[in-house]
Amino acid sequence: MKIIISNKGLTDAFDQINTGIIILENLKLPFEGILFPKTFFERNKVTTKFLFKDLNLSSLGAEVISDDEFQSFRILTAWDLKLLNKKLKKLEYIDEGYVFDPRGFSDPKIKRSLDFLLKFKYFYKRKKIFCKNLRKVIQNSTLVNAARKYSKDNLFVHYRLGDIAAIPDIFTNEKNSFYFRRLDQNKFNISKIKDKPNGIRHFTKFISPITYERILDSEKINHKQITFCSDGFDYISETATKSQLGIRSKSQFCEYLTEKFLGKIMSKCSEIIIGENEENFEKVVRNCISSNKWISGGSKFPFFIFENAAIGRDYKYQIKSSDLIHHKEVISYLN
Repeated sequence: MKIIISNKGLTDAFDQINTGIIILENLKLPFEGILFPKTFFERNKVTTKFLFKDLNLSSLGAEVISDDEFQSFRILTAWDLKLLNKKLKKLEYIDEGYVFDPRGFSDPKIKRSLDFLLKFKYFYKRKKIFCKNLRKVIQNSTLVNAARKYSKDNLFVHYRLGDIAAIPDIFTNEKNSFYFRRLDQNKFNISKIKDKPNGIRHFTKFISPITYERILDSEKINHKQITFCSDGFDYISETATKSQLGIRSKSQFCEYLTEKFLGKIMSKCSEIIIGENEENFEKVVRNCISSNKWISGGSKFPFFIFENAAIGRDYKYQIKSSDLIHHKEVISYLN
C-alpha cells in the first residue's frame, strides 16, 4: 500500500511518512511507496531533486502526482484501517486504488486509532520514535554523506517567523499595541499576553528577536562561523494595507521589517539566509547538517530531519515558549 502525503509543511510530511510506514509494518501490509501532490513542492519551496535524490526518498518509492490524481484515490485513514483490521482479523491485502493517509486530523477517533495501530501514544512519542527504514534512507543520502566531516566551529541558528510573526505598532507608535500574524486586522493589546499568553491562538510559538540577540552575544566568541536563517517577514508583509505600505512595495516593506527587527541579529552572524525559495531551502538544510551546534525556536525545521535519523549535533538551545526570560523579552520587544 502507498502512503499519500497531504499538502502540509515538510515537518508534517516526514511525520506522516514515519507514522505510515510503522503502521503498515505493524499490520504486516506491504509498503509500496509515497505519493506527493505537486502542490506540496510549490508550498514548501523545495525541489523533487532535493527531496527524492539528495535526501534519498526515491529509494522509498517517492513520486509526484497531479492534483487530479490526488482526488482520484480512495483514501483510508487510521480509523478505516482499524475497522478493516478488526473485520478481516489479519490484513493480507487491500484492493488496488486505496492509499493510506496517516494524518491525525482533528477527529478524536482517528487519533485513538493511530495509538491503536502504532502501539504507542502517537501525540507523545511521534518525535522520539523513528522507523528504521526511514532512518537508514536518510543516513545513506548524498546530503548526509557529503557532510560527514562537519566543522566543529560552526553554529547554525534558525529563527521561524512566517505566520507567527509579531511586530510592535510601528505605524502610530501607540504603546502597548502590536500586530500578530496579519497587519490588515485589529491590533492586540499587550495586557492580553502579560498574564495569559495562551489567550491568543498560536502566540506562544513566537520568539522575540531580543532572545536571539541575547543568546548570540554569549555564543559568538565560541564560533568562527555563524549561519543565521529565517523565513523572514514575507508572510506578514503580504497582509499590509496600502496606507501601511505608503510608497513602498510589499517586497521593500519586507526588507524594511527585516532590517529593523533582525538587523542586530544579522550583524552578529557570518552568513545570512533570509526568505523562502528553492535555493534558500537547500542552503538552509546543507548549512544545518554541516554545523556542529544548533539553535532554534518556534520550529524544529530543519533539525528534525537529522535528529530523528540519529544524526546528532550539539543542540545548544531549543528556545521554549515557557521560558520566563523569553516571555519578558517578548513583552519588552512589543513595547
